[in-house]
Amino acid sequence: ENPEISYTIEETNGKHKIVIENEVEAREHVTNYNMKLRVAVGDEVNAGDKLTQGAKELGDGLNTLSSSVSELNAYAKEFNKSTLKLVNGANTLSEGLNTLNTKGISKISSVANGKLKTTTSKLEKMTQLAKNYNSFSMKDKNTDGSTKFIMIVSE
Repeated sequence: ENPEISYTIEETNGKHKIVIENEVEAREHVTNYNMKLRVAVGDEVNAGDKLTQGAKELGDGLNTLSSSVSELNAYAKEFNKSTLKLVNGANTLSEGLNTLNTKGISKISSVANGKLKTTTSKLEKMTQLAKNYNSFSMKDKNTDGSTKFIMIVSE
């Protein structure tokens, strides 16, 4: 025969205290904050019956959260590796652009602004002189003629 079981339920600050007792012993169960009760005063309670709702769902939610955090950490590590590759690639590109500038563009710019400008200026002056020059052989003013100059440029 089962001894007669009685219990009381008290609520304090969002927690429930459930006291279950029989002739042999008394057990006290305190719920977590705002847990929903499955039992009420006067219900029959057997050993192993659940007294509250939500603990399993909470546990399942925590397991899902834990596995999702692990997955997120794996993606974060992958993201960090990819970011590092991107930074290294950007540094390599920057070094390459600096080399292109110092060994290529700067030299071309120096030649264009130096020797090339001087040569261009000389060529323009010679072209103007050639246009104004009529005759190498002192031709007479009534005679038509032209003179062509050939300029040899060495490297």
